Amino acid sequence: MALQQFKHREYVQIEYKCYQLDSNAGKEKTEDIYSMLMKKYGLSIEKVKEMMDQICIQAEQIGLHFQFEKLQHANTFHAHRLVKFAEREEKEQLIIDLLFKKHFIEHENIGERDVLLSIAKEAELNESDVDSLLCLNNYAKAVKNDEQMAEEIGISGVPFYIFNDQHAVAGAQPLEVFVTILEELWNEEIVQEKGNNTNNQCKSSYCTGNDCE
Repeated sequence: MALQQFKHREYVQIEYKCYQLDSNAGKEKTEDIYSMLMKKYGLSIEKVKEMMDQICIQAEQIGLHFQFEKLQHANTFHAHRLVKFAEREEKEQLIIDLLFKKHFIEHENIGERDVLLSIAKEAELNESDVDSLLCLNNYAKAVKNDEQMAEEIGISGVPFYIFNDQHAVAGAQPLEVFVTILEELWNEEIVQEKGNNTNNQCKSSYCTGNDCE
């Protein structure tokens, strides 16, 4: 939404990184989201549902229809590997959108092989290649490298955004925050570019004619 308001959005390149909220989650069908949050934060079922209801209300305001009642707490490691694989086809955004749809709306376990294969098919990725990917350990190192980088930076949750390798925004933020950052970074780039152009201008010590000093 912020990019839609940003006049120079064609110059923005988005790069997705891997981050697992719970790398210890089971690979197969596991507990529901309410039970997981109750254990993690020591909250009552009533408080957890209140939190989730608030998120649903906020999501509805921008056209997202989250349904937490049957949401499955899944291990996302293989889903991250699929996203890394999709980058070579420039389909990572599509895969991410489908993963969110399957997880938050259709209540499927995105840690399961069959679900990931169905996502790949819907995105028109080569099914044989994806099948081989899930059988082997391809792109596991790429996922681990992203997670290690997150640890080194000190990231402990998502969403987390890094702009130009120097500006960070953590957590859910209002639309205006992102619009402001994009505008400020654009202005910084312009100032820096002008400065570089000025520094690159050089005067020759050699001249002829009456105007030479």
